[in-house]
Amino acid sequence: MTFFSKMSLRKRLISASILWVTLGSLLGYWLLASVFHNHVSKQFYEELVQHVDELENITNIDNKGNLSLVSKFSDEKYDALDSGYYWEVRTTDSTMLSPSLHGESLQLGNEPFNHEIALHNHKLAGPTGPLIIIEKSTHSSPLNNIPKRIIVAVDSKHLDEMIGDFNAILAWAFVALAIAMMLAAALLTSFALQPFKRLSLGFKNVRSGRTKKLEGQYPKEVTPLVHELNTLIQTSDDMLKRARAQAGNLAHGLKGSLAIVTDEGYKLEDEGHEQSSKAIIKQCTIMQRHIDHHIARARASAAAQMPGTLSSVENVLLPIVNAMKQLHRDKNIDIIVDIRTHKSVAVDEIDLSEIFGNILDNAYKVAKSHITIIVRDIDENQISILLDDDGPGLPPEAHDVVFDIGIRWDETSPGGGLGLAIVRELVHLYGGNCRLDKSPKNGLRIEIFLPAVHE
Repeated sequence: MTFFSKMSLRKRLISASILWVTLGSLLGYWLLASVFHNHVSKQFYEELVQHVDELENITNIDNKGNLSLVSKFSDEKYDALDSGYYWEVRTTDSTMLSPSLHGESLQLGNEPFNHEIALHNHKLAGPTGPLIIIEKSTHSSPLNNIPKRIIVAVDSKHLDEMIGDFNAILAWAFVALAIAMMLAAALLTSFALQPFKRLSLGFKNVRSGRTKKLEGQYPKEVTPLVHELNTLIQTSDDMLKRARAQAGNLAHGLKGSLAIVTDEGYKLEDEGHEQSSKAIIKQCTIMQRHIDHHIARARASAAAQMPGTLSSVENVLLPIVNAMKQLHRDKNIDIIVDIRTHKSVAVDEIDLSEIFGNILDNAYKVAKSHITIIVRDIDENQISILLDDDGPGLPPEAHDVVFDIGIRWDETSPGGGLGLAIVRELVHLYGGNCRLDKSPKNGLRIEIFLPAVHE
């Protein structure tokens, strides 16, 4: 049962069709073969009875009891030697044989023939094989009243050959019919499952962002399912929008309260309570980091589960690069953007903006004069975003540490230690990965791998 539960619907239908066609063909073959066997056997025996009647009519017994034929026997097969077709006429004192017996009488055994039975059939061994024998007891004429025994014998191989030839032709016919029916069943199954293939393609288009819902005409049996799925997609989209709005409202409310508490901490510092002020401000900073991190994670987690998540790397990256140039124009940093792919990524635009914004902001803070961004294909299903700077870089032991929330390797540098942590969290939520390395100019290299989508 487990094996069949893992089979595709197509394989199940085709396997069931093959099974029923096979069983039906075997049953049909058996029925037709049985009908033909009975019909041919009946005709065969009827023909032998006709030969017995013909022999009775053309056999003559004279007054001395001698046997003779008044006319030639109609079937010439009884004339050829060892043809398997034999006849014999017997009386008490005389015997007449067909030419095929070449003078040797049939060995009918020692038991006397029952003259009370008009026709008698049985099987015995013959010159060329088992014989089917039809016998008839009669009298030559009312005048002499001489008992006469008429025997017609035919080799059973002739009947077997007729039945065997028919069965062979019938078997090949059923094999051809079964193959044709199996092919027809496979074609009909494929045709019947076309709507599900289109449904699968529709899902792929929704997940890739090409369409926002399942489109096209479907059979009436599938239409309710399409309608329910479109409703589910729309409901999920509405829930995502509400979740983002609630996350934004929560962030706004908490940031406002934290700003007030932070301001009170600075007031305490002005009043001379420096130790209490530092403790309050430190905890407020930690709280802010966690709020930003978990709100970003919750928003990205909801978006990552949504079908139709699709973003153009070029459309998201270039505006952020231009914004960073303006924001850090006093640093006079040269930035090169090299986009070598036209694929989109299966990442929400807001989250992709968050990723680019954080890695570029970190790069601008440490770079001396140069930043390079290269976007390229890794394979059909993945792209790489490579960012190099010419800053001081990080030692290898710091590469994992800086991805932790609130951790900064250089405590003197500006920032809250949250940027790279959010980047890795977002990348992982969308099924990607990121790593740090040394750049060619001894700065820091961050490489991000994201799932790609073909347009």
